[in-house]
Amino acid sequence: MANEASVDNTTEQSAKEKSSNKADTSMLVLQGARIKVTESGYVPGQTFPAEQSQREALANVLENTALFGDILLRLPDITYKVYSKSKEWDLLARWSVSFCSETQVYDETDTKLLHLMAQELRLVPRDPNYINPYRNVPQKEDLKNAKSKEEATSKKNQKKKDKKKRGPRLSHAEL
Repeated sequence: MANEASVDNTTEQSAKEKSSNKADTSMLVLQGARIKVTESGYVPGQTFPAEQSQREALANVLENTALFGDILLRLPDITYKVYSKSKEWDLLARWSVSFCSETQVYDETDTKLLHLMAQELRLVPRDPNYINPYRNVPQKEDLKNAKSKEEATSKKNQKKKDKKKRGPRLSHAEL
């Protein structure tokens, strides 16, 4: 039994490391592709570039943005550790989301993924009903709601306790 638990723990740990490495690699590739795309002068919405290296750089931006978004949505707690390493990655994520939105290459499903990614990173305001089911740590809004519910119930309990107060009583010795 203890062996199985340690194997599961080791497997889970290696899966987390792999996911972290994938997110890290995705951002590094995205960073290099961004430089190539901006140097080529490609403007989103234009026809694809004729030169092979420019098309590859554009494909790297589109693919790695989608990959990073998928990893972010499915493993948000792990990905935030990688993402929060530098301000440069925040700027890169902002650029890649807006760039990919403007290219209008993604289909409806990928466009939805891109929008969810932007909400998760708080690049756009979150929808009131937005919840990432893969998040292990409760979201701040959930914590605020839970605290307000606890305060409301504690206030109700205090009122009930206040009503139960009675006047002085005689002890058994006094009877």
